[in-house]
Amino acid sequence: MVEKYSKPTSKPLPPYQTILERHPTLLRTIGTLSVEVVNLEIMLADLLAAILVLPQAVGREIYFTPNATTVRLNILLNASLEILAPFDRYRDQVKAIVGRAKAVFGKRNEMMHEAWGIASSDAKTLTRRKLPFKPENPLTPASVAELSDAINRARFLITSIMDLTFAIEDDEHYATSIRKYGKQAQDEAPAPSSPPTTQPPKPRRPT
Repeated sequence: MVEKYSKPTSKPLPPYQTILERHPTLLRTIGTLSVEVVNLEIMLADLLAAILVLPQAVGREIYFTPNATTVRLNILLNASLEILAPFDRYRDQVKAIVGRAKAVFGKRNEMMHEAWGIASSDAKTLTRRKLPFKPENPLTPASVAELSDAINRARFLITSIMDLTFAIEDDEHYATSIRKYGKQAQDEAPAPSSPPTTQPPKPRRPT
């Protein structure tokens, strides 16, 4: 199937455009980082599904219910610490993955929420600066290499997550153990209190 693209608009371009248009490689690299971080989140959601022995769609619904990435990672970590207690090798890998993910997300946020520009003294020198513009947030040099490094970290992490997800999904002993764990937890849960068998008397109307 050939994807159809809309025809270029004949409307005039807006008067403003970022000066970074002069550095298409930089903009492409920033966009790639954003794309790979989204892919990373999807892989984390699928890992959660594998850990809980749930369909991917359900794991993604659970993972993406909170808006904050930190909360999502805490759900993954806390569920893993509980369920993977008998599986040290899986539990330790998840703990390492969550730590690496926090570092990747932190670096992405740092870069995406800063003001990027070009040095006034040299049109080839890229700069970035934390907001708001204050003396304690000085202008610092920036580079495509720094962004590329963040992209590679995200991609290596995605590979690690996929390897662990496939290992858990292919582990028949794991799936059987988790189902037994769920049944045992359900059997050990306290029974809900029974509702009263008789209704309390209705209050009399005042005469």
